[in-house]
Amino acid sequence: MDFAQHELKKRGSTEKLQELLKEFLTISRDSLLEYNSKQNPEGHQIIYQNLLQRLYISISAIDVLINEFKRNQYYKFPIALQARSCLLDSITILYLILFIDKNDQTRFRSQLARLNLYRATELNRNYLEGQIDLPTFSRYISEFNFDDNFTKDAIPVLTSVKILLPRQMAEEIRKNNQFSWFFEAYKLYDFYSKYEHYGVLSKGFLEMPAEHDFDKLVHSSFHIFYAGYLSLLVMDVKKETIEKMKVLPDRIIEIDPMFDINNYTTKK
Repeated sequence: MDFAQHELKKRGSTEKLQELLKEFLTISRDSLLEYNSKQNPEGHQIIYQNLLQRLYISISAIDVLINEFKRNQYYKFPIALQARSCLLDSITILYLILFIDKNDQTRFRSQLARLNLYRATELNRNYLEGQIDLPTFSRYISEFNFDDNFTKDAIPVLTSVKILLPRQMAEEIRKNNQFSWFFEAYKLYDFYSKYEHYGVLSKGFLEMPAEHDFDKLVHSSFHIFYAGYLSLLVMDVKKETIEKMKVLPDRIIEIDPMFDINNYTTKK
């Protein structure tokens, strides 16, 4: 394949990826608008609306950045940062779904508390230092699902909560027979994490051929699309909308025919 043919193929693949990203955005936007009219959503549905909204915004940014990437391969740097965020949100979506129990909401809330531990610690310090009053502190604690993790004393004390790290979430997902294949998303997240902090390694990644990063983005999109599908299931939007998102991950083979969907048969 000569250079001209290679460039034409690469451009076609990029445009096909953008086509799928735009479809994801359309489905997500319609779902978010539909959700806004939902009466009395359950607590876990609110969280999944938040997570889908984050995916929607980040994918919107990636779509815009790809236009710059076509002209300058170094735009893979901001794309990498956005992809990392999407993958972490996708891992969170898969992890939290393991704890949805309509008969015991505390299981889900306890995991949210672990995710928000840093924020809760900061709020507690702000309250103790007099930067916020008790009513404001109490409101924030409720919003961050920490009602079960602070004492009811005059001076509230944060009880023992273990921080929840991305690797821990991914390992729990890997233990689940239905979602074990999704651990690949963590490997992609780890790859993109190399871009986040400056160092010799991050500079090396920046200078790698852009095709390598594009392949990673295509594979990442597969996992992000699937996380979007699960979010719609939890949010309980229209069935036809869910079906549109359900088929989107498999369309990755339109970009990369070598992508082996059979490795992910447990997702069916």
